[in-house]
Amino acid sequence: MMNEFEMTIQNLLDHLPVGLLSYDEINYFSFDRYFQPILQYAYAKHLQNTILSLYIVRGMLMAKMGTDLFERKKHKASMGVHFAHCLNITQLLINLHPNLYPDQEDYVLAAALSHVIPEVFDLKGKNSEVFTSFGFDQEVYKLIQINYRNLSWNDEQKQSYYDSILENKLALLIKIVDRANILEQLYEAPLNKEQEYIRDTKQYFLPMCVKGKELYPELYPVFTVIHEKMRCLIDITDIITNKHIDTMNELNNQILELIEDNARIRKMIQEIKRTKKAS
Repeated sequence: MMNEFEMTIQNLLDHLPVGLLSYDEINYFSFDRYFQPILQYAYAKHLQNTILSLYIVRGMLMAKMGTDLFERKKHKASMGVHFAHCLNITQLLINLHPNLYPDQEDYVLAAALSHVIPEVFDLKGKNSEVFTSFGFDQEVYKLIQINYRNLSWNDEQKQSYYDSILENKLALLIKIVDRANILEQLYEAPLNKEQEYIRDTKQYFLPMCVKGKELYPELYPVFTVIHEKMRCLIDITDIITNKHIDTMNELNNQILELIEDNARIRKMIQEIKRTKKAS
């Protein structure tokens, strides 16, 4: 028999758009071991927005073929990557035990889970109205909106964006944990993307951690841990990247030498042919 809190959750889920919560069980199977601990944690602490977000994000990112509520901006194959990323940063936030009030923790975890939705799906027009009717507290929608960044922005626009993040400690917390998890996956990124992430992390995220410790001393331990984590990941990636670049340069030099050797050999063959012809 459900208790009062569980009945509240069920009522919220029952009022969501038809089909939103259905998901592809085969594709989802490998993620269940990450999903369930977060769900159990959220139920134990009565984190209503977090529970709602878990079910919604699973339904949207693990949707069955042809059942999407919103048009996707990205290919279906990348949905599992996004889902894993959302679960990973949420679990990291839980593990860090930030000094937050219960409602703040609920907002942060729910927004961390849902922050990729505007990036992955087209939420313009009526779609935006549908998304904002899902039942989250307004603070969750606010955090999702604050954390959304247009990838086409120039350096000045990016700096303005990151400055605005500093004004909201919950948005800042999500943003730096999000970046820390991205850095963990850099080995899968193309070299040019690696370098872009490292450059942006040095330029924006490391200073944001330092500033965050000054602005929000209650989160000093969290910002310290994440700052050190990002710095170490950057150092490791730099070493690997530089080694990769050195190897590529060495191979390119070898290729150039082979091209030159090939040209010399062809020239020698032509000279031998001319000599034989002349004789």
